[in-house]
Amino acid sequence: MSTSRSGDTPGIAVLPPIYPAVALIAAIALERVLPLAFLPVPHIASWPSWLGVVMVLTGLAFALSAVSAFNDAGTPPEPHKMSVALVTAPPFTMTRNPIYLGFILMVAGISLAFALEWGLISIPLLWLALDRFVVAREEVYLRGRFGEAYEAYCKSTRRWL
Repeated sequence: MSTSRSGDTPGIAVLPPIYPAVALIAAIALERVLPLAFLPVPHIASWPSWLGVVMVLTGLAFALSAVSAFNDAGTPPEPHKMSVALVTAPPFTMTRNPIYLGFILMVAGISLAFALEWGLISIPLLWLALDRFVVAREEVYLRGRFGEAYEAYCKSTRRWL
């Protein structure tokens, strides 16, 4: 099952939650310096605010259900720790990266709810950063760690959606 040495990890330099945090901090800073105005002013009755709340809750549900699936499988969800099991239970049946998809949905939702136009603009960059600096490294690690089982999983489940 394992071709990796004990203690191996994907070698991710920046922990994944840092990426959405930086995206939101940058969006807030940019809104102050160079405000955009293509979203309505946020208020309780606006559709962007409600859609934003739904997106945040959906993203949070994805992330929490993924952490629960990791815990059920007895493997740590943190990418800086060694994986001891390949998790393929829901929500990992819909996407191989439900936590990172959850991060993206939460940033998009917060951006809509609070009219952070720069937050919406940052979504493609956030996705690209997660895809290249986190997911790509994790996939190499998981291929080495779980071999054919991971290859079969990749064939049956999309990377994102």
